[in-house]
Amino acid sequence: MTSPNSRVHIIGLGLLGGSLAAALTRAGYVVSGSDLDASLVDAALAQGIVVPRSDDADLVVVATSPLSSIDIIRDILTDANPHLVVTDLASVKVPLCDAISDPRYVPGHPMAGSALRAPAGWDATMFSDASWILTPHTDTSASAIAAVEEIVAAVGARVHHSDAVTHDRLVALTSHLPYVLAVGLRSLLPTDGTQVEPFIGPAFRGATRVADANPELFSEIVALNRDAIDSYVAQLTQLLGRHAES
Repeated sequence: MTSPNSRVHIIGLGLLGGSLAAALTRAGYVVSGSDLDASLVDAALAQGIVVPRSDDADLVVVATSPLSSIDIIRDILTDANPHLVVTDLASVKVPLCDAISDPRYVPGHPMAGSALRAPAGWDATMFSDASWILTPHTDTSASAIAAVEEIVAAVGARVHHSDAVTHDRLVALTSHLPYVLAVGLRSLLPTDGTQVEPFIGPAFRGATRVADANPELFSEIVALNRDAIDSYVAQLTQLLGRHAES
């Protein structure tokens, strides 16, 4: 089990990974981090939210895109250390849970974020009072689950357990569809030179805020959870049709 002064390594120092590094460091953990973008590692070191990497982490958090997370987690789990714990932050869980079954792996997803990019968007308070969904396998070890629950509590989030299918179905409605709608609304803005800014108020700004999120990441997420998203799009289309006829 982890505890303050335990070592946590975070792979991927984007918005969520970097914010988690800041939150755990503030909570007293020794956090190292890595990223393909060396400038993010340099920024995290400069801000003091990570320390130089070592190979003795008690817990590894994979904070990369869902598909890349699968290969990274599989590679980490080739380590025979029975006490190693691995979790991830991907917002779709079925593909990862179908691909990986190891007692040391605890699939997770914090319901947190912003439209900002790293490193400017790193925020040590991002997870305060946020839900953090865990979707462990039936054979996931109780000690691994407890270790992840401990770091979740340390950053001020609330743990909820779910199966992966239910998770993906519900976040399609509460997270993925809102992104699709935000991008769709933004795309309807006239491009013929019409001065539209004076007509944009809080409602439109609020509805399109998440359209500024990482487009490459969300394109992958939407593709992986397309069936659930399409189901809600169909229901919404029917609802709008009924309102148009009334």
